[in-house]
Amino acid sequence: MSDKNEDLAIKLMDTIRKFKKGSFHKNINNDLAPGQIGMLHLIYHQGHNESKGISVSQISELSKHTASGVTQAINFLEKKKLVTRSIDNDDRRIIRVKITPLGLKLVEEHHQCLIKNSNEFIEQLGQEKISTFIDTLEEMIALVERMNKKDD
Repeated sequence: MSDKNEDLAIKLMDTIRKFKKGSFHKNINNDLAPGQIGMLHLIYHQGHNESKGISVSQISELSKHTASGVTQAINFLEKKKLVTRSIDNDDRRIIRVKITPLGLKLVEEHHQCLIKNSNEFIEQLGQEKISTFIDTLEEMIALVERMNKKDD
């Protein structure tokens, strides 16, 4: 790798780290970490239409977290009264998780905050720059997915 490419690679990694660190989630007034908010969104979006809720194993698979990591997060969200957990009536080995009205309210508030922040980016940078950024990011995601498939 040339020095110029290596410098650019380091700058790319540093920029991605800064972007993630300065996340959209800062404007929400709560004590949830971004990962916990993300899990709450996942539970809402994937399990909301299911009367039974979503299983812990489904959450683990979709979030790419271990079952023990998911259980830890669910414990925290349950203590905050944002989700409930129950045993599946058809298969008692399965634990189901459902969002509570308080959790739903938080997800909706967070969604509105994300929209507000995204609109701020669009207003400040313009639609063309944001569209180009999205296209480039989608190409990078596809490349990473292809690279990961090669490693499997």
